[in-house]
Amino acid sequence: MSRTILARGAIALDLYLPDAKAAALRDRWEASLLTRSDDVRLGYGLRKDALDRLVATARAPLALDRLRALLAGRTMFVGAAIRQPTRWAIVRRLIAIGAPDATALLDAEQVLDQTTEKAKDAFIARAATPVVATKAEYFNRYLDDAALNEAWASESLVDFNSVDQATLTLPFLRPALDRLEWIRQHRRIFFLPAWIDAFIGGQVDDAALAVVDRFLTDQRSLPLDVRRKVLIARDELALTARIRSGNA
Repeated sequence: MSRTILARGAIALDLYLPDAKAAALRDRWEASLLTRSDDVRLGYGLRKDALDRLVATARAPLALDRLRALLAGRTMFVGAAIRQPTRWAIVRRLIAIGAPDATALLDAEQVLDQTTEKAKDAFIARAATPVVATKAEYFNRYLDDAALNEAWASESLVDFNSVDQATLTLPFLRPALDRLEWIRQHRRIFFLPAWIDAFIGGQVDDAALAVVDRFLTDQRSLPLDVRRKVLIARDELALTARIRSGNA
């Protein structure tokens, strides 16, 4: 099972299937990833691919228990403790799904992490918090906080727009689109496509598609390069919405 197949499976589960249908498959999906990550017949790379995909999609109790055990050091991976990037990925996942211990684990990780990246990683992880006030704080800082490190902002956009939180982040979609020309003028070249892909790509349904289409109708004078980037992301959203409605 290659990394590509795992990625496609995750896309089908998280994007293309409505929540009820995805839930019916999630236990088997996570169990297969656990089995693969534990398979001593496989090389490190294949096992790590399975673990990474498990961390990115975990929701059922069996998988979440494994993630917590890895964080606590009760379970090893390929004979060793997991490394810091994986630790932060687990914390981000637990925050994104609203796990009751997520805040405590975030606080603990900031103490345990002795690398120079811990402040950035904590900022990115907190962007996944499924709380309106936190989302509003981050959104305002993205645009108005001149002291905010642009790399921190850029790297946190996907977590801010977690697909699991599409309903929560939908109200930010139109304000995010309305600031595209400002972003084009005031941010580095790669920030704009990351912004577009995160805010549109974090949505899954026709309600979000209607927001994007209304924006494109209202903004006829949008610079051509910006419009093209929006249209590319818009087509991916349209495909997702169509597939989900066909599976409903």
